[in-house]
Amino acid sequence: GIERATSEGRTCLCLTDMDARFMHGGREKRLKQCHSLEVAVDRDCALLVASGVTQVGNDNGRLEGLVSKASLSEPSGVKAVDGDSGYFRTEPVARLIANGVDVCIPDSTTACALHRGLPVLPLLDPNSLPMEYDTIADVYRCSEGNVLTRRPSPNDKQGQRTMRYQACRSCRECRLHSECVVARGSQQPRSRYKQLSRREHCEVVSSSLERFNDPSHRERYRQRASAVETVFGFIRGTLGFDRWLLRGSENTERESQLMTLAYQTRKVHKKWATASG
Repeated sequence: GIERATSEGRTCLCLTDMDARFMHGGREKRLKQCHSLEVAVDRDCALLVASGVTQVGNDNGRLEGLVSKASLSEPSGVKAVDGDSGYFRTEPVARLIANGVDVCIPDSTTACALHRGLPVLPLLDPNSLPMEYDTIADVYRCSEGNVLTRRPSPNDKQGQRTMRYQACRSCRECRLHSECVVARGSQQPRSRYKQLSRREHCEVVSSSLERFNDPSHRERYRQRASAVETVFGFIRGTLGFDRWLLRGSENTERESQLMTLAYQTRKVHKKWATASG
């Protein structure tokens, strides 16, 4: 097991289940080695349309996989997707929107604004003056002739690729310095260089996130929690299934299939009993 972990570049190994990975979450909100159950629910009928076990701690790489699984159970295809901010990643969300899917998934900044009851700000800096973008040279040019070139910038924690641009020469003596070199809502008179951040697929994602300023869209997101958390509550509380009994990825996957089958059977039987009664 140690040799296998070393060959895979892992620094931690669970000797009782070598496929388990460290994950943070659960009701205890603590770090532990485990397998994570993921589900997708059809809100109209409260049935599972996708489920499985993953050893990936971050959900933001799992969105498209879950949607693909769910599409196999939806004859007319997946028309809308709701999810928490953990499932947000720029590229997958942009692809779903491009394919005509109605997406209701906030990024971490938007989720924080929703939690505090604040408005969602646009991704593009509303205080920045218009600039001309040169697609060939990948630079911005301002009306005063200054050029903003692209600077190295790593991906953030949600895998969102952000491009950062900075002016080549100082903006201190520019006549538009007080209007242009500003942060959101607060001026920074001592700043020397104009900086501009632009997220990849900014236009598509920005319009999707700004929809959360609509009260009905916020209510839709709020109802998402009860739709999916009810499933986990039913599995733990009613079925009494709060831990895996088997070890290894393949065995845990089979166990999850049996468990979700039990969930589906109870749900369908209840509907049949109500209809026949």
